[in-house]
Amino acid sequence: MNSPQLSYRRLFHKSVIVAFGLAASLCAQTYTATPIASGNYTAYPYNLTGMLRAPMGSNFVASGSGAVVRHPRLVYSCAHVVFDEDAVNPWLTGVRWHRVYSSSSAPSSTGGQLLRGYHYLAGYAAAARAQINSFQTFSMDFVVHYAYEDTANGSYANYHEDGVAQLLSTKTKLITGYPTGNYASGHSQRYLMHNTGPFTRAFTTRSGDYVGITEASTGPGNSGGPVWVNDGGQYAFAGVLVSGLERSLGDSTDSAGVYGVDSSSASVVNAAISDGGGTILLPAISGQPTSRRVGLGQSASFTVTATGAGLAYSWFLNDVAISGATSATLTLGSVTLAHAGTYHALVSNSAGEVRSTAAILSVDPAGTNVVSLYASESTAPARLFNVSVSNGAGNSIGSLGFFPGIEFRNNGVLYGAGSTLSTLSKTSGSATTIGALPESRYALDSPKGRRQRAVAWPTTRRR
Repeated sequence: MNSPQLSYRRLFHKSVIVAFGLAASLCAQTYTATPIASGNYTAYPYNLTGMLRAPMGSNFVASGSGAVVRHPRLVYSCAHVVFDEDAVNPWLTGVRWHRVYSSSSAPSSTGGQLLRGYHYLAGYAAAARAQINSFQTFSMDFVVHYAYEDTANGSYANYHEDGVAQLLSTKTKLITGYPTGNYASGHSQRYLMHNTGPFTRAFTTRSGDYVGITEASTGPGNSGGPVWVNDGGQYAFAGVLVSGLERSLGDSTDSAGVYGVDSSSASVVNAAISDGGGTILLPAISGQPTSRRVGLGQSASFTVTATGAGLAYSWFLNDVAISGATSATLTLGSVTLAHAGTYHALVSNSAGEVRSTAAILSVDPAGTNVVSLYASESTAPARLFNVSVSNGAGNSIGSLGFFPGIEFRNNGVLYGAGSTLSTLSKTSGSATTIGALPESRYALDSPKGRRQRAVAWPTTRRR
């Protein structure tokens, strides 16, 4: 349901085709969206961003943004750009695609590339008819256009299967597109590509796949603008801009609302690929799982990153399928020795499956990452101390022998700042823990100047 304080609006922009200005200029507000440098139009992901235009009757044109994602014949955007809730037949036709458009004037009504159709989520039309600016409607505000030929010279953007989760993270994000409503008619920057970001602030869930963020805005007109999340290597598509608030329009804050893609978006994508005469591509793995070593009881995870339509995941340990492991990340909590072994993932869709490279999980026994030294006083001969090494579970690993009045040094540094173990308060026959220290080479020094050396390592060493 909607926030009781704020009423979110589409960022949709409807322009009058005839050449007279807006009733009031919108360029007085300071926006977070800024025109990109001319040299960035050919750089990823800007080179896959563009403008969508569709006629609305005889005097108006609907305008929004989109991006070529996952397949060279597809353009992703939001549904309300091509939906006229006041019309008997609300779905607009004759949609044209203007990739990397840059001009001081609007695109021609016959320019760009004619898109052949589009697919949208079931239930959107009914929700939009009831209340187009509701959280429920925004949570379905997604459309995939298709063409019969490539829309970006054979290129397309990478895609996050878990776009919602990516948006909720603190990873770096970027919004691109064409906020034409930021400027009055005739302004030289009105039809230039803009970006908002990069920023790392996390979105928050509003309703289902609809997420939002405050103090980040693109301005009106950028509906359908792609939202990108950097996975550590490069940006990949995570969702489309669907709503916003603008201080310039009297709102109390600037805000952006986004439809995030996830597994529920797959049917729309696959239908668009099919109608465009394209084929669903075999998954492509771009990030392989990596081997790791952990201690007993710790957690471990493996991740595989892939692109393609309708992806499904399964994980295997020593070539045996792991029940319930069906996401891109496999997380193991409180590992035991039974978890040690060789892991791999299978990524599949209707075109086939691809196997990841193997990743090995090594599990160290309890306590092998830390050693403790114990000193216990011997009754015969008197004042001699047995220094032994134990693991974190209190199990003896080995004895270093008996030494008179020893000092303990860790990598040459005196432990206990001048004290010797023989001066510590003890009861005959008792054991006293003198500290838990990281693995290292230990030297035991006699006060008579005779050095006794010992190497105290756990039975299993870290690599």
